[in-house]
Amino acid sequence: MKHLNITAAFLLLMAWLALCSYSYMYRRIVVTLFAPENTVSFRYTTRRAEFNMREEVSWKTGERKYATIEAHFNRYRQCHPTTADTVLYRTFRKDAWQFWNWFAFFTHPRYKLPYIDPATVPQSPRTIPPGICPEEG
Repeated sequence: MKHLNITAAFLLLMAWLALCSYSYMYRRIVVTLFAPENTVSFRYTTRRAEFNMREEVSWKTGERKYATIEAHFNRYRQCHPTTADTVLYRTFRKDAWQFWNWFAFFTHPRYKLPYIDPATVPQSPRTIPPGICPEEG
């Protein structure tokens, strides 16, 4: 009987913790397990790695900020008008088995970028940003 009470108390405690931290658990566990978008490192680069950036994740919302990538890349092209390295590539694949991402594959702008194998991109000691423009240092 005492063993049953301890088990019941433990289960009630676990249920209470789950309810109290539902939003946190949802973002960190459920989203991680069923939405690999949050576990994949979304990296973007140019062919010669003059521009190289990773898509950041908001810790509060769990959302990614693709608009930041576009803004930095547009600034890079403005500050480097003579560079031949002006095509932005994604270094992550579209995996067809991830059926939960199929809608994003066809609608999100990150998947419209051409793919480049990260192994073919040279390791650049200089990556942009920070200091996209030379005068920004």
